[in-house]
Amino acid sequence: MAIILKSFALTAAVALLPAVSAGQHGGATIRSVAHATTAPMNSHVPIPFEWQPGTPARVVIYPKRTGSGSSKPTRGGGGGGTSWTDPDLQTSYATSTLVPGTEFQGQSFTGAIPPDTNLSIGQDPSGNTQIVQVVNTSYAVYNTSGTQLVTNDLGALFAAMPNSNCYVNADGGDVLALFDKADHRWIMSQLAYSSDFTQNDYCIAISDTADATGTWELYDIPFGNGVPDYPKLGVWSDAVYFSANMFHITVNPITGTTSSTFLGAQACSFPRPSWTGAAPATISFTCSGSGNTGIYNILPADIDGPNLPSGSDYYVQFVSNLSSTSGNALALYQFNPTTGALTSLGTLAVGTVHEACGGVTCIPQSGTTQQLDSVGDRLMYRLSYRKSSDGTAAMVLNQSVQVRSAAAQTGIRWYRLCSATGSAPFTVCAQSTFSPDTATSRWMGSIAQDSAGNIGLGYSLSGSAAHPYPSISVAGAAAGSNAMQAEQLVFAGPNFQDTYNRWGDYSSMSLDPKDDCTFWYTTEYSTTTNLFGAWNFFWGTVIDSFHFPSCTANP
Repeated sequence: MAIILKSFALTAAVALLPAVSAGQHGGATIRSVAHATTAPMNSHVPIPFEWQPGTPARVVIYPKRTGSGSSKPTRGGGGGGTSWTDPDLQTSYATSTLVPGTEFQGQSFTGAIPPDTNLSIGQDPSGNTQIVQVVNTSYAVYNTSGTQLVTNDLGALFAAMPNSNCYVNADGGDVLALFDKADHRWIMSQLAYSSDFTQNDYCIAISDTADATGTWELYDIPFGNGVPDYPKLGVWSDAVYFSANMFHITVNPITGTTSSTFLGAQACSFPRPSWTGAAPATISFTCSGSGNTGIYNILPADIDGPNLPSGSDYYVQFVSNLSSTSGNALALYQFNPTTGALTSLGTLAVGTVHEACGGVTCIPQSGTTQQLDSVGDRLMYRLSYRKSSDGTAAMVLNQSVQVRSAAAQTGIRWYRLCSATGSAPFTVCAQSTFSPDTATSRWMGSIAQDSAGNIGLGYSLSGSAAHPYPSISVAGAAAGSNAMQAEQLVFAGPNFQDTYNRWGDYSSMSLDPKDDCTFWYTTEYSTTTNLFGAWNFFWGTVIDSFHFPSCTANP
């Protein structure tokens, strides 16, 4: 478990305020219950992480993640006796034109599994690019050369609110980092929940300037006894948007075992952080109602590029058949931040998708029988939205899929959704499944598009003679193409992970706003650390960049 000391050079104003709707699952406004301002990040004293030999990793909890509220079975490759191949499987691959950039090691094992590796790219007031990477349970700021400027435990960050759940239980996981390109501020977040899940909070840190090493504003958003699992954020022109799968979790006081009830996904929004003077003492989430278990794993769109959309934000969901772990539609929603209404805009037909591993675990590794979790029951973060100067727009997204019925091998299905006006309606203008061999499993992708319309995809791969251990690769599709070029190996993983099946619930692809061309990607690998021949669950992370030669900086 992450070591969290409770004395830091943090603090400024601290305010504890009543919640309007603590415990309310939706259809209401949820106000923050605590606020504080940190000291500058570059003045914090880093907390060294120490793992005690013989201690197991802390597995970051997640409830059962399916829309039905119960785990889905692994398909086993048979598809009910029917032989099939993914209808959108790409069959030929042109030579990659991606130009490799900087690559360096990010943060490493913090005592928690999985790391939920996430990053975002922004610019400080001098125009220098900064990279903020978050993992369970820490953060770090880098420059583009790989120099680490700041790092610390997330508990240290939220220590400025010592009486809040965000500090008392500051290791809830599901971390995120985003750079708000409209207001030039950073956003970091994580969950906090009490041991009996009677108090569950969403913890947000917002930078006061574009410099991630400066001061930050902290807010504690209470969700009462509802657990906002797998939270996601998207910056839009009018607000910051949020989604989470809502659960009610109970703990048996005698056995300590837990049981969960799925309540449906929830959409929320809060005003974009646009203050010029003192930060607000509270922020408010306007939320939709939950209770519809047919709405789950919804992703809010997040803006890339300088052109802001009109209207409110969109959410997309992969709609699966809960009994057969397959589906052929994407559901599109729009959230009204004034009324809290999440409105269905209909579904978009796609080629039939078979969820990777039936939505659960089947990713192979050499050297162990331990398989890895595919998180194949949902779309992968982020949902990248880009509006062009001509008013058209496109969103790109991806998910992990089973490639064919004859084997459990997984690949990446990706989509491009297009709009002629920048707003709904959207159409599926490209879709393809990336699996350039018949042996390697690919999963845990993240995708984005540059200013020229080129698409960058990063992912993990494992389970073949060429890639025996979980490794890291990237691939790209040229503007206007529905085919990925050949992959480029970024990092060959040196080891397998045993003991635990959890593999980062998501990875992260981001665009450098300085040139709007450079992709930055991060995810995890399993390190060679092996204490006493028994502990193969230590992880490291890689931060890697690349670009297309056809992309002109800041066109």
